[in-house]
Amino acid sequence: QLKVALEEFEESIRKGEVGQIAQADMAFHDTIYKAADNPKLMTLLNNLREQMYRYRVEYLKDESTYPKLIAEHQEIYGGLVRQDKEFVVKATGEHIMNQEIVVKNIIREQE
Repeated sequence: QLKVALEEFEESIRKGEVGQIAQADMAFHDTIYKAADNPKLMTLLNNLREQMYRYRVEYLKDESTYPKLIAEHQEIYGGLVRQDKEFVVKATGEHIMNQEIVVKNIIREQE
């Protein structure tokens, strides 16, 4: 399921429609969240979903981020396939940190 979600994310970027890219990005992450089988995590994420989507759409408007997002998703996927927990934790942390920087910049620009 994660491989399909990754491929759909990459395909949506090739098509270039931000709404479709955001949905595919969300599907990629949701596949991982569901596989974690952690009800508390799912509740937390569902409560934050609207805010996360808003910022996801904002940062996806910048096409220059697409190659990095694809690479980060591929790294996370590859680490999960290899069952390399340490690598996945590191790659996911970098992905989150990169998104945090972008979202902070968006918030600053909107102020």
